Amino acid sequence: LPRVANPSFWSSLIPRPFRRPVTEAEVIERALKRSAGAEERRTGIKFLVLGILVGSNAINLISIKRDMLNFTRQTDAKLELLREVVQKVKNGEDVDVKQALGTGDPEHEKEWEQVMKELEETDMLLEGRKKREAKRQQKEQQRRIKEED
Repeated sequence: LPRVANPSFWSSLIPRPFRRPVTEAEVIERALKRSAGAEERRTGIKFLVLGILVGSNAINLISIKRDMLNFTRQTDAKLELLREVVQKVKNGEDVDVKQALGTGDPEHEKEWEQVMKELEETDMLLEGRKKREAKRQQKEQQRRIKEED
């Protein structure tokens, strides 16, 4: 029988990890090898998943921070423009308020609405924070009074 026609020749061409185990000893040996590295792979997968989560959160935080800075710059520019117009009006200078503030232009009006809405939300957040701080201080004072008695 020629060597090419022999089944063992063709099975030897397949790499060992991809061959089907022939004997019971090979089956047991493969099972032991798999179980030996399984814990390391599980640990590696845990770290990989944690790394992906932390990385994606970091990217998200950077994006939010950048957006907040851009919005803050826009808000500051709008407020500075408003201050300039108010100061000119106070000084008695002749100012076209509609043109300076963009009244009548839907795009400019929408920007002003966003700025005002954000300022109101920011003020509400600050007020809420101040109220919580006041409550905390009040509770702390009450504890001190109780401790002194």
